[in-house]
Amino acid sequence: MCGRYTRYLSWSEIHGLYRLTAPAEGSKQLHDRQPVILDQAYYDAWLNPATPAGDLVDVLSHDIDDQLQFHRVSRDVNATVVNKQRNDAAHFIAPFTNPT
Repeated sequence: MCGRYTRYLSWSEIHGLYRLTAPAEGSKQLHDRQPVILDQAYYDAWLNPATPAGDLVDVLSHDIDDQLQFHRVSRDVNATVVNKQRNDAAHFIAPFTNPT
């Protein structure tokens, strides 16, 4: 599956991206789909217009799904403002445990 975002700054300057997703493997307990995070060794092949279209399926199979780790974080990470401070501090993504 693919999603597209495009921002037209002018007729000659366009910024955009495509987000590719695949069925979730390691994170399937969180969601049924996940972004394809390509192994860095395959960036050049993916971005090279000369790469044959038939080779791109193989390129996409080289993701880093088996290297991903995740843990529960505080719900504060989703707040726009917490105690009048923006939510860009490291403690917002620290592992969260329920107080007992």
